[in-house]
Amino acid sequence: MLADYHGILRQLRPVEASLMQNDLAGLRAKVRPGFTPLNWNSLHISAYIESVTTSIRAFHNSLG
Repeated sequence: MLADYHGILRQLRPVEASLMQNDLAGLRAKVRPGFTPLNWNSLHISAYIESVTTSIRAFHNSLG
């Protein structure tokens, strides 16, 4: 997921990133919970992975 996330960010030109600030903020908000300590036995991990993957794909598709 992070490789895809960073790959998309590298593709953006500065003007595109500026125009898509709100979308980028939403994507960052989806990814952010993964940077806090989690209980990997939690049932919420699969939902988190699915949510972030879906958000990354949606953002990538919005780029055209």
